[in-house]
Amino acid sequence: MPKLLSNKLGVIQLEQMAASKSHAITTTPALPENYISALEALLESKKSEAMLALVNKKQEEKIHSLQNLFQVGMTPVKFCKQLNGVNINHISLFLQERKFLYDAQRENKKYHIWRVTSYARDKYFTESPYTIPTEKGSLQLYEIILLKEGAKWLYRHYLKKELPMKKDWNGEFTHDKYLQAA
Repeated sequence: MPKLLSNKLGVIQLEQMAASKSHAITTTPALPENYISALEALLESKKSEAMLALVNKKQEEKIHSLQNLFQVGMTPVKFCKQLNGVNINHISLFLQERKFLYDAQRENKKYHIWRVTSYARDKYFTESPYTIPTEKGSLQLYEIILLKEGAKWLYRHYLKKELPMKKDWNGEFTHDKYLQAA
């Protein structure tokens, strides 16, 4: 390549780099123009910081109360039994509507044999098989066991008032049975 052509290309590249740098400089946030603008920006920053602190505090409270409620090996019904106002007779049906459980005994409408769907297995719930003796032999049933992610999911829906609630629920989100009785 002739020297003159390579010098022209170098100049063009330098001009393009200078133009892109000047463009980058103009797109950076501008400093406040005066003292009042600076105070307004500081006020906005402090407001957003306070909002984040409040959200963080609420999340910590949720996590703390959830840690006190959840125990390894619990069923969803036992977990929800600790939550004020939840109608535990409808929890399995609620989970079936959300595609977490299915009824393995569909043809017999006398009772349900709940199983965990493949989507929810080992993430939200797991199951433990057991057999019981009957007049016609033995029957295999499954205990649905709540996992930590499942407890979080249920608790989030409880706080959003999306779980099946009792008709006489007082609207309070309490977890202490002693407070509920008072």
